[in-house]
Amino acid sequence: MEQHARDLRNLVSRTQREFESAESQLRQYEQNCRHEFTDTVHDPVYHEAYTIPGDPVGTMGVDWRGPCYVPAETIDRWKRECLRCGIVEYTEGVTETVTRKVPKWREK
Repeated sequence: MEQHARDLRNLVSRTQREFESAESQLRQYEQNCRHEFTDTVHDPVYHEAYTIPGDPVGTMGVDWRGPCYVPAETIDRWKRECLRCGIVEYTEGVTETVTRKVPKWREK
């Protein structure tokens, strides 16, 4: 049984090193890519409404908190994808113009 556990630990260790190496190579590839992005797509994030239940009955002291309703919220977000390396970028920043919102991407 000890040998089997030792073999599994070695496998996990080796797999973790391979993962970290592959992740580093991918990051390097994405940094060196001459990105060719797709058109920007509006991709909003929606959070449903919910109620925070508050403190249980019997704990009513000076700092007792009752139930609190949190309304639904939609956050504007835009995304674009590189056709060469597949990296996906998201932004919530916009530049307001008179007629519409224009996504604001960070400069590299």
